Amino acid sequence: MKATFNKSCLPPLMVGAVRVSTEGGNLHFEQNRLQHTIPATAVEQGVTTVDAELLTNILNKPECGDSVTIESSDRGLFVASSGFRSGTGRTNPMSVLDCGFGMPHFALDAAQLQEISGAMLQFVSEAVRPDIRGVNVKLSGDSLRFRGGNDYMMVDYVVGVGVSVGVDYEATITLSDFTFLLRQTSEMYTFEFKQDGTVLIVYNLGLSSFKTAKFNHEYGVQRVFVENGDWASIPIDYLLHGLPGQHSKLSLAPGMPLNIRNQKGTEIINAPCDYRGERRKVGFNAERLEKCLQPLKDCESIRIHVSGPEDPILLNSGQLTVALMPERQKWTY
Repeated sequence: MKATFNKSCLPPLMVGAVRVSTEGGNLHFEQNRLQHTIPATAVEQGVTTVDAELLTNILNKPECGDSVTIESSDRGLFVASSGFRSGTGRTNPMSVLDCGFGMPHFALDAAQLQEISGAMLQFVSEAVRPDIRGVNVKLSGDSLRFRGGNDYMMVDYVVGVGVSVGVDYEATITLSDFTFLLRQTSEMYTFEFKQDGTVLIVYNLGLSSFKTAKFNHEYGVQRVFVENGDWASIPIDYLLHGLPGQHSKLSLAPGMPLNIRNQKGTEIINAPCDYRGERRKVGFNAERLEKCLQPLKDCESIRIHVSGPEDPILLNSGQLTVALMPERQKWTY
């Protein structure tokens, strides 16, 4: 995207993300459903997002003249005027943008968002989809987490953002709002957390502000993914085939194979694994475990974590972790 315009034509912009696009001989600024259109020359079609405060500060510098050229590239948005050139450097995918007023925002390209949504939603059938409370989005430290689930399982997808933030920011988008985003034809999505508990999302075809939905779960989103002990590594093929009926028990012991038995005590799976932690056992529903394995089925091996009989079973490969809720059962073996 590239355009030349007179900066005196640009009205004041509000704090937050702004979508900048070109069409014909005009330059468009869209923010919170407000649109500003000003004439421009030397226009090259395109679209980008930028923090309004950063752009305003650059335009207000004394060395920046009245006639301004803005140009977007993979490295960010650049402003040039009469030998003066300054870049925001703030529009690269997955860069955290510290806007200077305490509310960061971040960008995801379409491929990343589709990968995240595919990992989270591919295992959910239409019958249980209404049970999902929403997609929880949390920016903490140098990681961005997307979490979602239903009554018996949850998914945690972690993306490193490369820049550490000192305060945690969190919002939850309803499933209907999240799927609405997936239907948009956009190359880039910019998420911005707001102090009132909403999340502002800018995409190529518009800008939406979503109210945070309440994220209810029996275990609580914070407790589900708590690690307490060592992980076991196992080839996933052992779990994709031959799982027992419904009620089963998984046992781990240091230096021993991973063992799964059915409710009668019959051994169903005895798989080699690398485990050095304490003895653990947990009851689970085998049919539900098969569904939990679907987002991980293309992996050669996965890691399994068991904290205790009343804690979720964690299944992990790389950025993706799936939690299966346990079944509280009385075992006679």
